[in-house]
Amino acid sequence: MLLTYYAGDEDISGLPFVKDTLEGFDSGVTAEKFFNLLRKVVVNDLVEDELLTNLDFNPGALFPKNTLFYVFGRLLQSITENLLGGDNSFANLIDSVLSLPVVPG
Repeated sequence: MLLTYYAGDEDISGLPFVKDTLEGFDSGVTAEKFFNLLRKVVVNDLVEDELLTNLDFNPGALFPKNTLFYVFGRLLQSITENLLGGDNSFANLIDSVLSLPVVPG
């Protein structure tokens, strides 16, 4: 479309699609729609649906074997697994933390 109307001397009064498109560029509506779509794709599809569900929270892995802290790490890992119900994904961790009552009702 831009290549067709590049010269700028065309009459677009009978072309409502072209008029709407150019008005969308001028007013910023098109950029806002594009930004919202990009945010939805990046945040929802990539971060929430892919990264957070496929990455596991394993605090026990921070403590190497054959050290005094390994027992503490295993204890921390088992507590985490029990609190999260066996699903140690970051998505489940965030959902669990956000569902805690902050203000007593």
